[in-house]
Amino acid sequence: MATQDTAPHEIDPTYHEAQPPRMVDSTAFPPTESLKQELGRTELGLDDVIDPDFPWQVLAHDSPGGKKRVEEIKKKKAQAVQGYVVVHSRFWQQFRTPEYLPGAQTRTYSYTVGRSRSQSSSVEAGIEVALGLEKGIFKGELKGSLKWTTTTEQAFSESETRTVEQQFEGDCWYFYWQTMNELTVFRREKASPDALVQAQRVVAPSSLVMIDRFKVQQPREAPAMRLGAGAVTLKKGQSKAFGGYVFASTKVSVKNLSNNDDGELTLSWMGLGGRIVVNLGPGSVKHVDRYLPVSFNAIDSGVTELEVWTAT
Repeated sequence: MATQDTAPHEIDPTYHEAQPPRMVDSTAFPPTESLKQELGRTELGLDDVIDPDFPWQVLAHDSPGGKKRVEEIKKKKAQAVQGYVVVHSRFWQQFRTPEYLPGAQTRTYSYTVGRSRSQSSSVEAGIEVALGLEKGIFKGELKGSLKWTTTTEQAFSESETRTVEQQFEGDCWYFYWQTMNELTVFRREKASPDALVQAQRVVAPSSLVMIDRFKVQQPREAPAMRLGAGAVTLKKGQSKAFGGYVFASTKVSVKNLSNNDDGELTLSWMGLGGRIVVNLGPGSVKHVDRYLPVSFNAIDSGVTELEVWTAT
């Protein structure tokens, strides 16, 4: 997998096959997703799509009442919808939380290629079900319009998890990127035919993975706050947002105020999805010293009161 140095420069969030969005400086993380690049599109007729807003195809037809209901929905659909557009796009997405590594080390990471579907169904059948297309629609001519390639076919095949071991340099932020393929069905409504409305969407990860590296020039350590100096007491279920330091070791300390029950604190990265769970015995104190992005949230996820304090 490619590992590249990242020099500070203005961020370009658009899709580029060779490079995901990059970190700008110590306070500007890249977005979790890039903008999308459209690869191809094609038009479909009214009866080619099982529209969730007009699902007449899935209704019972074998009774007078069922037939009447089907005709009513088909009439409403014909009055409101001009047709459908299927778009094939690609974009970069971070598949795991960014992390700062203060020292060189060998690490493993995992990523998934393909998407979950029934092993008994073909790629085409799985896409038809996911997008609400009529059976047999997704084939040669349509796939050609969507710029369907072998790489795209693999992305929408049965999912597979791959694990990679790699050497990582120290004093760097690492961002884990993967290209995603997206198929979207848009509704073209008669009231505003140029403004497409999303009806169905399916996303599949490809095998193109990149680890982007941002070298820290002058890492620093934030001083730890003393116990009781600005500490916050959290009751069960309560949370508190803390400011962190992008290029500093942020020390979070927590004390279980109960002498009888176990405590639990969950720390989560805001907007990034990573988290740490800290378990504490009765009356115990623990410290978590981590490089945390910009800000994080602490929540008392146990049953006892906790006292939390951090670096400033």
